[in-house]
Amino acid sequence: MGGGRFCGDDGDRPQTVRLATRAAHRKCRCRAVVGNTRLVTEVIANPRDFPRPTWDSWSEPIDAASCLTEAGRSVARQAVQTLRRFLGAAWLERSLDKGSVLFRLDLFLGNAIPSVYANLIDIFAHLELLKSVPGMSKLRKGLQDNPEDINWRHGLLQLEVAGLALRDGWHVEVEPRHPIKGAADLLATSNGRRILVEMVVVGTDIRHRLAGEAFDALIQLGLSHDVSLSGNAGDIPFDDADLEGSAHRWTADWLTKLAEAAEAATATGIARLVAGPTGSQILVSKGFGLADAKLRGPGGGGDILPRIQARLSDKARAIGEFDGVWIRLDDVGALWYLTPWARMSLKDKLTSIEPGLAALLEPYPSLAGLTMSNSWAWQTSGVLEETEHSVGGAIAMRRAVRFQHYRETLMKVREERYAPDLLTFADWYGHESSWISWALEVLNLPRLDQLIVQP
Repeated sequence: MGGGRFCGDDGDRPQTVRLATRAAHRKCRCRAVVGNTRLVTEVIANPRDFPRPTWDSWSEPIDAASCLTEAGRSVARQAVQTLRRFLGAAWLERSLDKGSVLFRLDLFLGNAIPSVYANLIDIFAHLELLKSVPGMSKLRKGLQDNPEDINWRHGLLQLEVAGLALRDGWHVEVEPRHPIKGAADLLATSNGRRILVEMVVVGTDIRHRLAGEAFDALIQLGLSHDVSLSGNAGDIPFDDADLEGSAHRWTADWLTKLAEAAEAATATGIARLVAGPTGSQILVSKGFGLADAKLRGPGGGGDILPRIQARLSDKARAIGEFDGVWIRLDDVGALWYLTPWARMSLKDKLTSIEPGLAALLEPYPSLAGLTMSNSWAWQTSGVLEETEHSVGGAIAMRRAVRFQHYRETLMKVREERYAPDLLTFADWYGHESSWISWALEVLNLPRLDQLIVQP
């Protein structure tokens, strides 16, 4: 499935981008990296020319982050220490060649916006509440040994589902093994009921990834300059001999031109039209998140459903003798962000995709159903919370999560006997937005709005 990337439509989330690397510790200090266009351009062009980071340098921006209260700074420092103990002192540096997950703009503390610190505190709360759960040592060792991005996302999914089950009073076990054959990622039990879950992260091929990173850089620039971007960024003219280099040059060209226009639009209040590297045009208007601002970004091509089918087949083999296993799938690839389906209403999304989900599940009698989401998306004007049900045993919902983000979650049961599980997942994810409030209360910490200040 092809198509472009849109901001402001249902289902759109700019993917995270690894622009903020070691340069942030040397030059950026406490500023949001996306607010320094020259630095971003330099990092894009020369990502490995900067000093190796430490946990101390990575967390240094906490001291000057204007979005944190004094209590927020204290909790953020505590969160960093928990991460360091969990992952190990050398993990941060080792991760640089495996995806640099803590330097993505959604987790890099130099990108000092509320959602970054909300993400940090959310991970911290999960680690603290789940530290004595059976099997956590296996999850910890897996993340310590393999700091790649896909493994990190897989671990976060395990923490996410375990945390939702824990709040609902379920007993949870991480990475249980079947006594005869097979393993799962999570087991939740309550009053004689059992839910087994396998996590799947569906990523992108390199062109999709680079297109997503480029688009996210444009959105982050708009956010940091408080401007809205509308129009068509055009496609990246990929050089087959240098895919990353050609994408980085395209992005750097756009960032330089858009930053100049953003400064002018902010100073005068007059919108500026900018021509990009391939002739496409973007209108830059004062004020981020204007209702009529629609930005089309670069596409990557490709078809995601066969990749999901392949992952389901792998999981069906891995679970061995387990049955009734749910798949919790996080799509950080093309489906939610680069297809015409992504721009449908929630009701139409559910109606159109349910037959496909049923077909994906049908060959695997050991699977109970599928819960899939778009990880997270920027929350723009007109994006509302809602829930849709189908007569065939499927539910779709959109919920606000953390600061300025929302998540769309689709659930499909394979057989009627697993309908109670479907309702349980709907309850867990339907109340997901209040999880962090519950967690902070249990940890005897201040509320999130007492830790983080909205601009």
